[in-house]
Amino acid sequence: MYLGQLFSLAEDSTTEIKRRISSAWSKFGRLRRYLQNVKFPFTLKKKIFNQCVMPVFLYGAETWTTTKKMAQRLNSAHRAMERKMLTIKQQDHVTNNTLKESTKLPDLFDIILRKKWQWAGHIARMSDNWALELTKWKPTTKRHPGRPKMRWTDNITKHIGKNCMTSAEDRQDGHNQEEAFIQQWRVDG
Repeated sequence: MYLGQLFSLAEDSTTEIKRRISSAWSKFGRLRRYLQNVKFPFTLKKKIFNQCVMPVFLYGAETWTTTKKMAQRLNSAHRAMERKMLTIKQQDHVTNNTLKESTKLPDLFDIILRKKWQWAGHIARMSDNWALELTKWKPTTKRHPGRPKMRWTDNITKHIGKNCMTSAEDRQDGHNQEEAFIQQWRVDG
């Protein structure tokens, strides 16, 4: 545990994501009297949610290794909180797309990807190269059979190519590619 985030060389970000979801539910529960109150206007609920619950969800998100499974888990928790704020039950059979349209809350995973993209650009523009060298580091452990574990840079490298960190140095080019990077990960929940 370091600065409120769980770090591990042996695992991916799954344990930390479970902790973030649990912490977000805890914060949501403490604010339940406002967020689930039918008489409370939704615009205020939305502001409370964005300012109090979302930061708990997103703490350290730019350092996570992003996978589709992680996106589904995070979006599922996010949509469940939206349903509770609107007092919609599962039995009402309201689709996630309808829910997104009615709440107009940003997609949680889109925010995470945007933060990750901005963090990659920040690291690439650093004058000190130690952070960039750390992102390239490969642990020297015995590789187990099967698919290799995803690393933090794998998503960005897949989208841009091998020279992802050098192209991220240019802010304008980075802003142009940011939306395309996020679009490739869209998950209809």
